[in-house]
Amino acid sequence: MRVVRARLAPEQAFRTGKFCHLRPTTRIITSDTTVETGTGHASLVFVKRAVPMQLCSEVYPVVRGMATKSRARAQASGPLTDKTRNKVKSHPGLRQVNSYAYVQYHPNKYAKPGGFQYANSVDSGTVGWVGDNTITRYTADHFDDKYNVALRLASQVDAGFRKHVPGRHRAMAGSLKGRPKMSPAFTTMAANYNFRTAMHRDNKTMKGSMLVFTVLGDDKVRGGLLVFPQLDVAVDMRVGDMLAFDAELLHCNTAFQNKGFHRLSCVFYNHVP
Repeated sequence: MRVVRARLAPEQAFRTGKFCHLRPTTRIITSDTTVETGTGHASLVFVKRAVPMQLCSEVYPVVRGMATKSRARAQASGPLTDKTRNKVKSHPGLRQVNSYAYVQYHPNKYAKPGGFQYANSVDSGTVGWVGDNTITRYTADHFDDKYNVALRLASQVDAGFRKHVPGRHRAMAGSLKGRPKMSPAFTTMAANYNFRTAMHRDNKTMKGSMLVFTVLGDDKVRGGLLVFPQLDVAVDMRVGDMLAFDAELLHCNTAFQNKGFHRLSCVFYNHVP
C-alpha cells in the first residue's frame, strides 16, 4: 500500500454546487494508496478489486433499480439547467435560493422556506435505515427480496473496510451498537447511476466517520474521476474497487468523456437522523 501525504486545504477555498476539473497539480490515484493528512491520519484509502467481480456482476441488475429519478440531490446535481428552470415555471411555490436548487415556500410570504428542495434530475436512490425506526421507501417496498441483494453487497464492502481501515471500522461499528443497520459499520447505501456529481459534501453522516464507495457496471466509462480538491487528488474508480474517505471531505466528478456506459456508484455510510 503506497502512502501519500497531503496538506488539507480549507473547505472555504472551494465553491460547492459547481462542477470541477483536474488541476495541473492533481495527483491521480490508480493503485492501492493511503492519503494521510496530519500526523498519520488516513483521510483516504483506495484498494483495487476489493469486491469480488462475480458478486459485482450478480448484484448489479438489482442494485441498478435502486437508483431512481430524483430532484433532491441539490449541491451534487450541479448548476440548474434550462430544462429544470422551465419545469419550475409550473410550480409557483418554488423559489430559487442558490445556483443549484429551489425550495418550497409556505403560503405566508413571511414564512421561512420549507425543507423541500427541487434540483436537477439525476438517477439516485437511498436504501437502508435513515433512523432508529425508519427505513427508506424502497427498503420498505422490497424488504423481503431486493433489499437482501443490497445486504450482500454491504457485507462485502464492510469486510473490505474492516480489513484495510480497521480502526475507523471499529469506531463506526461501535457507534451503531443497538441500532438497526445494513452491516456492522453501515446503516445506509446510496446508489448513483451515470451521475456526474458537482462539488459537495454528503449530509447527515456521522461526524468523524468515513464514506465507503464501490462501483458496479461495465467499466466502459472514460473520465468521471472522483476528485478531492482539499487533498488535490483524484481517484480512478473501477468496478470492484473500494474507496474509503473522511465524510467531511468535499468531492466531485470530472466530466464523462464518452457515452454508452453503465456506471453505478454505491456509497455506504453511517446515517445520522
